[in-house]
Amino acid sequence: MIKCPKCEAEFEDGTEFCTKCGEKLTSIVPAENKTVSESVVENNQENVVVQEIIEEVEEKKTGNGSRVFYWILAILVLILSLYASFKIGAAGSEIGSIRSVGGKTLEEAYYQELGNVYKGFSVMTSVIGIFFSAVLVKLGKK
Repeated sequence: MIKCPKCEAEFEDGTEFCTKCGEKLTSIVPAENKTVSESVVENNQENVVVQEIIEEVEEKKTGNGSRVFYWILAILVLILSLYASFKIGAAGSEIGSIRSVGGKTLEEAYYQELGNVYKGFSVMTSVIGIFFSAVLVKLGKK
């Protein structure tokens, strides 16, 4: 049923003119009797909004999982790099402490310098590990 906007008389759907006042009724579509195309448009808009909400929730779910992954990876990289640095430094100390039997020789000086190279490499390994851990933490915050 539709109502005439002028005199409020009720008529069946499809009536073109009000029989009481003569007002044209074809352009009037009551809210409860929307056309199929209007209903489809509204449903599509609602579906788009619902889909956007679902995508946002899914993104947040995966975002939290990837954050945890990056943090764990950062901690693992830091621990392994510090462990490697410690082992390299220990090896450098051992090499640097090699003494010859007969006194100071060229070989002894060589081993002492090689020990210093290992110690420098140890520091470099720590710095690289800390850098990559910081990068992973930064990626985890995004």
